[in-house]
Amino acid sequence: MNIKMLKAAFAGFIILISGFANATLINFEDIYSDLGEESDPGSYYFLSHGVTFSGDYYGVNGGVSNGDVGNWDFDGTNGSAYLGNNRVGGVTTTMSFTNIISSISFDLGENFDDTNIFSINLFLGSALVDSQNLTVIDNDNGTGTWETFNSSQQFDYITITGQGSSGWGLDNIEFTTTAVPEPSTLAIFALGLMGLASRRLKKTVT
Repeated sequence: MNIKMLKAAFAGFIILISGFANATLINFEDIYSDLGEESDPGSYYFLSHGVTFSGDYYGVNGGVSNGDVGNWDFDGTNGSAYLGNNRVGGVTTTMSFTNIISSISFDLGENFDDTNIFSINLFLGSALVDSQNLTVIDNDNGTGTWETFNSSQQFDYITITGQGSSGWGLDNIEFTTTAVPEPSTLAIFALGLMGLASRRLKKTVT
């Protein structure tokens, strides 16, 4: 085993312990297909994706393309379904994640010729790490208006508070998780490196 191969193995170990980036997309099409109008994503449906929803929201809406049962006048941005909120002013929807998130983007929509200033706060534990306002102005063209939020701060839960006087939507949530390898995986890799180093040392001594 030469020194170049040993260095390469060590570099691989450093990459391993830095974690693996995994991208996830949620567009509410699956839950609408499975559970229908006003379905609640809550704490279970997207748990396998590493996220739960809580707070004030109407539920999943199928959009205009699926009959517009709630008379919301718009479709989502990635498929027709979206998570709708028809509460008036100052209500909050929370997304909580099982792992630390390194980046996120999502779309917020407004309808009914209204202006909505969304207050979006990202937290890591109890610490506020990012706070932004996103203004969405609907032009009452019958299709609603969507704007995109982006952040590259690390966090594990996020709150979205709408300030408008009519319904709003959330869709096309895309986030990146940095998953840390399990201790057993790190231990096996470390033992392998120790073995390689031992062989190299023995050859040097002889």
